[in-house]
Amino acid sequence: MDKKRSACKWMIALTGADMSFAQIALHYDDVSATFLVPGNEASDEVLRTAFGENAIYDGISYRLEPSISRKKTLVPAIREVLDSYQQE
Repeated sequence: MDKKRSACKWMIALTGADMSFAQIALHYDDVSATFLVPGNEASDEVLRTAFGENAIYDGISYRLEPSISRKKTLVPAIREVLDSYQQE
């Protein structure tokens, strides 16, 4: 997970983006989970706002069980948080 966080920070520096996230999906036997790794404090705040009640935070990533869909769950939740910031 630390490598994913480093990659997110590198991507922010390279592109000049305000934030980045890494999504890791795990599907093995009966286990289905998604790990969301924030790239910086801003992306951490967005993920905490979007998934805080439903996710387990381990200090590096947010774990959601069962796994979530990027299109159906992740993007709409992040968009909702970002849209609310724009209105403030």
